[in-house]
Amino acid sequence: MQPGALPSSDSANYGLEPDADQRLTTWMHDRLTIAVWPLPTELALVDLKRVEKDVIRAWTPTVNIRENPDRLRKLRDARAIMAADARAWTPSPI
Repeated sequence: MQPGALPSSDSANYGLEPDADQRLTTWMHDRLTIAVWPLPTELALVDLKRVEKDVIRAWTPTVNIRENPDRLRKLRDARAIMAADARAWTPSPI
């Protein structure tokens, strides 16, 4: 996969080659699920952030690095490498 820095960003954001992006999408469809929890009207948005942290700490989902006590160092390191590659990457001349 070849990362590419987003044109308007000097941050750690990156994109992938179209083929790599499709492989990642397929991987996510095969392995990840999403659930929706409607915000109760009596719960403030700031409370929702606390709930999110509590859920991440309790369930320790692999792809969540922030707030995850069991985060995978290997995943964090891989993301850091990709971010550094994205910052250094320049597009090929057309």
